[in-house]
Amino acid sequence: DFSQGTGAMAGRWLPELKSFGAYFPSSTRKAEAAKKYQTEDFFNQVESKEYVEDALLFYLEKAKAAFPEKECS
Repeated sequence: DFSQGTGAMAGRWLPELKSFGAYFPSSTRKAEAAKKYQTEDFFNQVESKEYVEDALLFYLEKAKAAFPEKECS
């Protein structure tokens, strides 16, 4: 499973991602679903300016580790 493996290409290249999918439950199940799944609230968070800034730095660190001979900026 490359999402949890070892090496420069392993793992997710964006912070706080728990899976590669999303779950959009009914409004009555939303709070409970957010404990286990990436829901609409998660996407609201990752679309914020703060997350994008943090994610860019995180992604570039992963890219530099995977491609040390390239300039990643």
